[in-house]
Amino acid sequence: MTSPLPTAPDPTQLAVELAAAQAVTGGLQAQLQEATRQIIGLYIAYAGSVNNPIPQNARRAFTAAAARVISSVVVDIRQVLWEMVWQALMEGQRAALSYLADSTQQMLTQYGAAAYHEAVAGAVSAARSYGGQALGTAQWAGNVVSTAQARLDAALMAARSHHRLAAVGGGEITFESVLAGLAPLQQTLNDLERDTRWAINSAFNQASRDISDSHGVARMWVAEEDACLHCLALSGEIAGPGRPFDADLTYYVAPNGNLKPLPVYPVGGYLWGPPRHPNCRCSQIPVPELSGYPVMPWEAREYHPAQALQREARRSVLRGDSGSDSLPARLRATAGLLAIGARLPRSVEARARAALRAGRYPDRRWDRSQTP
Repeated sequence: MTSPLPTAPDPTQLAVELAAAQAVTGGLQAQLQEATRQIIGLYIAYAGSVNNPIPQNARRAFTAAAARVISSVVVDIRQVLWEMVWQALMEGQRAALSYLADSTQQMLTQYGAAAYHEAVAGAVSAARSYGGQALGTAQWAGNVVSTAQARLDAALMAARSHHRLAAVGGGEITFESVLAGLAPLQQTLNDLERDTRWAINSAFNQASRDISDSHGVARMWVAEEDACLHCLALSGEIAGPGRPFDADLTYYVAPNGNLKPLPVYPVGGYLWGPPRHPNCRCSQIPVPELSGYPVMPWEAREYHPAQALQREARRSVLRGDSGSDSLPARLRATAGLLAIGARLPRSVEARARAALRAGRYPDRRWDRSQTP
């Protein structure tokens, strides 16, 4: 191999992701903690103790009061998420430009600060400031932010409705049932953190795509160290300028023995790059020397990083190293890759066949969930 392998995620990308998750979810987390405290206080006030159910004649009063508490949880994440998405775009641009050091500055697409309302409204001033391509990116960022806010609002509305319906439902209202009713609020927080991480990683990769396309160069998929079976199949793959990646690539083998590609997230459209799925930290980078040139597996010359990434992805499959996949899924992937030819050293393939006979991977991740 002639050069070090690129790695994902980029340290700056990860730092922005972590900072964004904290900044975007902090306000909601504080409000949910306060709402939970108030609802528990209401329960004790009406029931007398967490060990007693709410009296029948107090059910409506309690559920109405609890619904009002939840209705007070109002969070507008758009501005802070917008700012973090644009920071990720700028950091993604810097990372992409490091792979294009020989390009002239006049050819570069520059991102700049922009207000949230300018992007969602498609302001003419933004078009004059950034040009058509950057305005399109601003509109893309506005869509990402607006979608995250809409998902948050819908989840909070569902939580309020749950407590209102409890007043007319059957059965006792116990402390355990109230805690179960509050669980969706915590899930809302988890979902918001997931959506924020996806938005930041998507922005980082959107910038890399913009830079690559503006220079007319190809992009290479770089899977994260703990990538899933879907992303491992994409590691080292090349997408030409303005072209998507192949969304049908996967190492995941369904229980029926067929390859089962992951739907594009969000559902529909083309796979323009990472993230492949929520919690994906893969990256794409410009590779000008491979523009319009597919990497062929039969080439005998020294490895290009794309070929080395593909080789290491196959090694990960045989070793059962894919991140979020269950043990049965990893074993099926190993068997499938061996069946078509892994093109790896005999010792690596021998250990993989031993793992298949044993039904586990030695001293590694074999204690994962047994579900398909």
